[in-house]
Parts: sequence; C-alpha cells; structure tokens
Amino acid sequence: MLDLGDRAGDFRFLIRDRDNKFTALFDEVFKTEGIRVVLTAPQAPRMNAIMER
Repeated sequence: MLDLGDRAGDFRFLIRDRDNKFTALFDEVFKTEGIRVVLTAPQAPRMNAIMER
C-alpha cells in the first residue's frame, strides 16, 4: 500500500489464493482502503494462472 500511494483508490478488488501466509491483518489493510479481498476457489490450483490472463 505504501508503494501505491494515491493510486490505491483506483483498485476495487484484490484476488488472492488461500495460502496461510496471508493473515487477517493483511486483508484488513486493503479493506480499510475500500478494496474488496476475493479469495480463489479452494482446490483449484490452475485458477491463479487463468485469472492472470
């Protein structure tokens, strides 16, 4: 968020996987900026590759 600065308002969604390295605090940083955190479907290993295209 520090690197985005004023551009953070341009983002509406953050799409991320369900890895345990992302804590609730990580999500909260984005939620306070009005960015909705969307999790990928469980047991869908190729979903990230498809979404990035």
